[in-house]
Amino acid sequence: MSDSQTTVTANPTIRVIGAGLGRTGTTSLKQALEMLGFGPCHHMSVIPGKPAMVQTLVDAYHGNSVDFKTLLAGYVSILDNPGCDFVPQLMSAFPEAKIILTVRDSPEVWWRSVQDTVLKSMIPTTRYLALFFSPSLFNFMRVPREVRLGWLKTYGELGPVIYVKHNAKMLEIIPKEKLLVYNVKEGWEPFFKKIIRTVQLIGITTWTIELGLVGLIVWQIVKRRLWEAFTWRGMFPSWR
Repeated sequence: MSDSQTTVTANPTIRVIGAGLGRTGTTSLKQALEMLGFGPCHHMSVIPGKPAMVQTLVDAYHGNSVDFKTLLAGYVSILDNPGCDFVPQLMSAFPEAKIILTVRDSPEVWWRSVQDTVLKSMIPTTRYLALFFSPSLFNFMRVPREVRLGWLKTYGELGPVIYVKHNAKMLEIIPKEKLLVYNVKEGWEPFFKKIIRTVQLIGITTWTIELGLVGLIVWQIVKRRLWEAFTWRGMFPSWR
């Protein structure tokens, strides 16, 4: 085992920062990074059930000083909101990390996706309804609420303008040599090339990359076969 590989395993630190907003393929990218050895990956989905993390993130949104090295101890990558709202701080805390800006086809496509999904969890009514089902979920929903309030404070409105201005800022502040811009619709092949180029620069061994790629390809095949089994055999005929 190489020294660099031992370092990744024994002393994990953030090596990949996701600058892309939620609803830009961050969940798929999380799976890919973890299979390539960049896990665990911090993401909005890992926050529920962690009240101390929730409070720290709320403090960060309120402008309080936060030790991101302590907050993200044990993680090797970070994607999605709230991480993408603190890219300058993350770049300062983890100067060796590479950065991936995930994008959608257009600001309008992104905003429609947000409206259909996460925006519903950001409104106060949804949060208070959650109180009846789970106090832990109620507490967690403080974070998406802060994301929404942060958008309003930073951009003055909700809508496609968030995507436009956020990405413009990311392209302005992130050094080009550290940045990878990626649309998940490009497919896995260009993503593999970009990831391989990135991880080679930060010392991950080639066999680890290849093992991760094989696992990811197999997983994609399995998912496709399962989907075909369910849809084409009539279990969900309306989805054909």
